[in-house]
Amino acid sequence: MGLGCSIGVRKMARISANITESELEHAVNWRFSLENIRAANDLVLKAMNEMELPNLYRRDAELLHTASDGQKFEVRGESLHAARSFKYFGQSQGVSAYTFGDERNLLWHSLMISAADRESAYVIDGLMHNDVVKSDIHSTDSHGYSESIFALTHLLGFSFAPRIKKLHKQRIYLFRGHDRKLREGWRIKPSNYVNDALIQDNWDDLLRLVATIKLKENTASDIFRRLNSYSRQHALYQTLKAFGQVIKSSSHCLSCAILKISDYGRPSKNSLIRSNWQTDSRVPSLSVTLVSLLRQKKKNRKSQRRAIV
Repeated sequence: MGLGCSIGVRKMARISANITESELEHAVNWRFSLENIRAANDLVLKAMNEMELPNLYRRDAELLHTASDGQKFEVRGESLHAARSFKYFGQSQGVSAYTFGDERNLLWHSLMISAADRESAYVIDGLMHNDVVKSDIHSTDSHGYSESIFALTHLLGFSFAPRIKKLHKQRIYLFRGHDRKLREGWRIKPSNYVNDALIQDNWDDLLRLVATIKLKENTASDIFRRLNSYSRQHALYQTLKAFGQVIKSSSHCLSCAILKISDYGRPSKNSLIRSNWQTDSRVPSLSVTLVSLLRQKKKNRKSQRRAIV
């Protein structure tokens, strides 16, 4: 409380009973480390995860739906993370608090990032943060979505269901070799081709990147920062986007097909998980359909694994 509220150790010792200033300083200097704070948070999450009461909020006992969103805060003092953004702060500067939660309202990770950074680079960091909350389906808004995130979440074993803004302007990709005459009758028509040759040439490097993130040798945000630092787009980054275009197009087409034959497009305040507390309850229809579709796909995979065993 003393550090978080800017009270200070000395004043906190004066207003506290049965504790001295030296004891507080010893705790701050030798106990307050980032590793200890994360371990303490994980212990709290583990205790709450074992309770039955939070599970009342889950729509499916076998699938856990998580979400992440950022909130902008103005910073008046000097900060390494603060950046200027006229849209949010005018002439001032600020940061973005990027928070992760699940449908049980458990907050399991948060990051302070620059207001100028795109949130999508930090989605994977939160999903790989701890081993207590294991996400099956993750949702973000348009700021947390990119084609490379579609690729990484798929390869890491997560289902990605973002709420994409301006859905009608999204590009759909197709593998080469389909008859052009057959495509004339399609209601959902792709506008670009998938660069499958690029994916095949760099597939081993892509798997090494995923293994690096999976083993927590490096964070996805650091890798994205390094790949974006090149004057020309790195071949590995192009491969990530190319593979992500396949996953995004598949989810997009299946979702739109379901929207044509079902009532998933109807607005519902319960259609997205309750943990996405920063956003409005009126959810675009794509997210509703994606979540329902991904839940069914996850169930099918688990039933197939049980049948094999």
